[in-house]
Amino acid sequence: VYRVGWTGRVPQQIQDLGTGIEIALRQPQLQTAWARQQIALVKEELGEQWENQLLAIVLDSTADAVQRVRAIDLLQLYGPQPTVELLVQLSRNRDRRIRTKIAYFLGLHPDPASIERLAELLDDPNVVVKRIACESLARIGTDTLPTEKLVSLLGHGDRHLAWAASKTLQNLPVDTWKNLILETEQQRVFLLGGAALLGTGPSKEICLEIFQAANRWMKSFVADREFLDLLRVMQLALMQGEIKNQDVPDAAKQIASEFPSGNTIINRELVRVLAYLESSLVATRYLD
Repeated sequence: VYRVGWTGRVPQQIQDLGTGIEIALRQPQLQTAWARQQIALVKEELGEQWENQLLAIVLDSTADAVQRVRAIDLLQLYGPQPTVELLVQLSRNRDRRIRTKIAYFLGLHPDPASIERLAELLDDPNVVVKRIACESLARIGTDTLPTEKLVSLLGHGDRHLAWAASKTLQNLPVDTWKNLILETEQQRVFLLGGAALLGTGPSKEICLEIFQAANRWMKSFVADREFLDLLRVMQLALMQGEIKNQDVPDAAKQIASEFPSGNTIINRELVRVLAYLESSLVATRYLD
């Protein structure tokens, strides 16, 4: 067991945090108990000036973005909590750091205006803001979500954003977005959307639709990465729907025609799919 200790000197700007509201704004390690105690003492000392000074910083377009974000945090944590109107106003700020913070806090206020603004933030130019907006909408758990926008985000190159969009979609009734997934012409949208559909515990009929749609994708060009994901979607559909060979009589032959491939991992997944279908076609190929 080792104990690591720092032997350097604490910088002057950390030793001297200033006075009044500056102490709260510059307090390091906001999430620690001791830091929050210090901030609570500052709030008690300032009294009514606490809110006024924080709001002045939040609304000051010339202030440092880091300080403005900290001021928003302090209002949310220590009160009075920012109104939805203020959050919506700040969500249009040019600085991505402020929009990211506001997208998170809008998810803590399940208000029609919050939901509407979060839906608009799905078109934000910054990927992180989009992802936080997705997560906030998922947290609110409303049925009034921009389904088509969320489906389109499944094909985004950022996997974190695509994953957040898929989890948000799962809060919606399946019938409102199922066909958008099954009929899409974008591979990534189908692959992530199909997995999201299967994560909702669908009926055998829906599992069968997903499997058949996946089987149709096999007839077009699919790169190795997408092909591997496609096979895993097929496996999930087979397991969730308890689909047998007789339910999809032509599928085994189509899948077996892909074996063997030049990729060992893909070969393994092909074998698994055929095993779920109780097919002997792959065994024949092994013997050959």
